[in-house]
Amino acid sequence: QEETRLRREGDGWLAGDLWILRLDTPHN
Repeated sequence: QEETRLRREGDGWLAGDLWILRLDTPHN
């Protein structure tokens, strides 16, 4: 159960990093 929670939090961090990268990338 703990492992599942940690994995879910890890996925959330990954998604957040990808979102920040998208915001930092200039869109033409």
